[in-house]
Amino acid sequence: LRWRWDDASRRIIIHFWSDGKRLDWRWDELRPSEELRFPSTVPDLIGIGHVGSATFDYSFLSATAEQLQAPTSAAAAVVARPRPYGD
Repeated sequence: LRWRWDDASRRIIIHFWSDGKRLDWRWDELRPSEELRFPSTVPDLIGIGHVGSATFDYSFLSATAEQLQAPTSAAAAVVARPRPYGD
């Protein structure tokens, strides 16, 4: 993986590589959430994965904010979320 910040679109672009070559058909974009969730000091990241002409949504959520909102551990909350393509 290689990533870069694209200031014009305010998002992180993630490129996937194999054998030293970029995979043009596979890339992701991450956008920081508009607002912080208390008590976290970093934004959640909202993702869109691109695989050929298909896309899927995912997110990176602040473990600090997740722990405050639910009595379960952040690890349990992550496991409970569906994961694309059965990974």
